[in-house]
Amino acid sequence: MNWHYISGFVDADGSITLIKQKGRYYPRIGFHNTCLEILVQIERFIKLKLNINGTLTHYLPRTDEGEVQYTLTYSSYKSVLPILARLTLKHPKKMYRIRIIDKVNKARLGDTTIDYEETAQQFRSDSWKYLVGI
Repeated sequence: MNWHYISGFVDADGSITLIKQKGRYYPRIGFHNTCLEILVQIERFIKLKLNINGTLTHYLPRTDEGEVQYTLTYSSYKSVLPILARLTLKHPKKMYRIRIIDKVNKARLGDTTIDYEETAQQFRSDSWKYLVGI
């Protein structure tokens, strides 16, 4: 396991989101798969390298033909930012979302040149398409 593998995993089967709770925004990174062992390996690697704990959950299939889905989640600035700092993503929307999370974090920490709410709202927009020419 290494950061390049995890980067590719996030590009393909991961999610980077910004969650609003009680008027504040929090980043969340999720790893999604039907193979629990892969997620356990990722969780162990991140724990070993960064001493950060994730949360593993499972979701039952919605149909008889479906498979159990597993998700490994990290959900705070303290856990998400060190992980994001080590990823080398290629997915344009996810790269854009990392930039927005960084700006929201700077505003949260007191950078008065960045509007916290306005920047957080950009997260849900399609602005990323224009940055990458889609």
